Amino acid sequence: MKIIKNKYLQAVVLILSLGQMARANTVTVLTDSAAPGLAVYGIVDSSLTGFDMVALGLTVKVHFGNPAFDDPNGTAWTSNLGTCNSGTNCGLATAAVGNNPANGTWTLTQRGDTGAIAGAPTNDPEFFALNAWTLSSSATGAGTNIVSVELIGSSRLVFDRDRATGLGTDSHVQDPGTPSSKAGITMWTPTTETKTVDTQYSSIVSLIGPSSPCGGSSETPPFSGNNTATGCGDEWNRIVFTFTGTQLLNNSFVFFQDTDQVGAPEPMTFGLVGLTLVGLVMVRKRLAKASK
Repeated sequence: MKIIKNKYLQAVVLILSLGQMARANTVTVLTDSAAPGLAVYGIVDSSLTGFDMVALGLTVKVHFGNPAFDDPNGTAWTSNLGTCNSGTNCGLATAAVGNNPANGTWTLTQRGDTGAIAGAPTNDPEFFALNAWTLSSSATGAGTNIVSVELIGSSRLVFDRDRATGLGTDSHVQDPGTPSSKAGITMWTPTTETKTVDTQYSSIVSLIGPSSPCGGSSETPPFSGNNTATGCGDEWNRIVFTFTGTQLLNNSFVFFQDTDQVGAPEPMTFGLVGLTLVGLVMVRKRLAKASK
């Protein structure tokens, strides 16, 4: 998470956040679904932009009132379309509803560091986040309303939230959870957003290697009550949000959610593993011959 220290910007965000505090978040976080889980080698970058997510393999699945309009394969995250390009740190996913432009199109866009907040590190990430995701649709016709959206990470991209469990109230603190992840941003909406969604995090992220305690004791329950071998509770590989109020149709939905990059095995690691397997096979063959 990147901290923005410009005093003027902090003042503006503070005024906006006071308005946000006066009303409830329109996002309800449901019980987590830990399976199937994703084991990684560690967090290597906690300041990803919309453009960074292009190379990391984010996929978006949109579900409509009429399931016949769904794309079962989802839509890949991309960039360099229209005003969304690498120069503005922007990334997006877009597609025609039911693969038919006559039905209209939907677009999900994110620009800038997903985890950037304004002010001091003690500021509430759910009130001081700066760079939103925007889902929009030009769809018309029966069944083209958006019912739910899946954000699907990859072996290199995960979602970082600022709470240890799905159920319960937001902690509004900045505990790091998984080592090197820094504080995350649990999905939330700005003051102007009126649509309501139920959100579920699934496929918990754990770290390969010796188990160690998770960082942060300010949460209720605290991250420090978990361990890296089974997952700290802040990093997840998939998010599904389902509209419970006004569904998206010829409109937009704005929200915030942090993302992180996770480490993949180095090529040398694969080579060493391969040599080890070859060695084990040769030893087994020799033992088999010796026993005859």
